[in-house]
Amino acid sequence: MFRADLDSTWLVGSLHALMKLALDEVSHDRLPRDHAADLITTSTLALWRN
Repeated sequence: MFRADLDSTWLVGSLHALMKLALDEVSHDRLPRDHAADLITTSTLALWRN
């Protein structure tokens, strides 16, 4: 179940920010490309689940 206590605009914005952060980290060789998707998924689920 998705969170109902946070505005959907905030949740979508947080996903966008996580994706941009992952891209920046991969681009600067601070995060392996194959690990970025796992981090985005894990972080998003932790933030969005109630």
